Amino acid sequence: MALSRVRLVPVFAMSCLLSLQSVQAQTAMEYYSDRGCAHPIEPNPASYSRVVRDLVSSKTVDIDGSEWNDTLIVGCEIDGAGGDGIQIRNVRNLAIVGCNIKDVRGTGIRIRSTGSTTGVQLIGNRIVGTGENGISAAKRVKDEVDHTNLVIAGNQVRDTGKRGKRGLYHGIYSQVSDVTIFRNRVEGDRDGNGISIRSSGVVACNAISGRSDDDKPGIRYFADNYSGPSRLLIIRDNEIRGSSPAIDIRTPDSWAKRETDALVTTFVVENNRTTSEEAVSVDDYWLDLERARLTLEGNQQIGG
Repeated sequence: MALSRVRLVPVFAMSCLLSLQSVQAQTAMEYYSDRGCAHPIEPNPASYSRVVRDLVSSKTVDIDGSEWNDTLIVGCEIDGAGGDGIQIRNVRNLAIVGCNIKDVRGTGIRIRSTGSTTGVQLIGNRIVGTGENGISAAKRVKDEVDHTNLVIAGNQVRDTGKRGKRGLYHGIYSQVSDVTIFRNRVEGDRDGNGISIRSSGVVACNAISGRSDDDKPGIRYFADNYSGPSRLLIIRDNEIRGSSPAIDIRTPDSWAKRETDALVTTFVVENNRTTSEEAVSVDDYWLDLERARLTLEGNQQIGG
């Protein structure tokens, strides 16, 4: 597709364009342990060979293939697309920073199920009014499709799943291995969960509010995808308002029950705050210590 108002900027000019610290995205566990909630995740400008700034489109922006490797996209505007806002596949070392995506019929930013990526960062974007998910990332093990070192951080996602009726569309939806979902705000009305996590990684320091049309929790783990190498899911220091239960560790579906050796084995659910009387719900399936190790500490109810 033809892109309007695209300007390529030499990478040495990045310090003039963005006030970004040189913080490389690490693995989820390393980053959270080192920095905690107080520090944002920001891309290192020196990591990119080109910058695309001020892209404006009313159609889906398709980021597909090696020509997009080592690219930083800054400040794009996508309004009224008839499908997704942005689609991503078959790329490495890509950052999308500070974009506004609104009133799209599909998903705001979709990382696709038909081509792998590594090192994608979605940081500080605003996504408002989607027919489907706000942000989604798919994995297909049988096709060897995964999105490794994915970072979803500092985004505002509001009013998602407008085409949904059965809780199938979420604010942020990830199936991928060892993802980092950090310091996002999920607000307004939604069809399903605020954050739906289907594999391993870290879900930390997010703020979730608003109402699910299908009464879904703020954060839900559902074991319908293979874990990444860590076999660990950390859900920590999130604030969840208006959802009950706030956090749900859900029973696996029939596939997962046959594939227990491929699932997350360690859950750390700590220091989350919620207005709900039920901070954390864990299905009995996971309470069998032969299946999983659970740490549930410091989760508390707060005032509305």
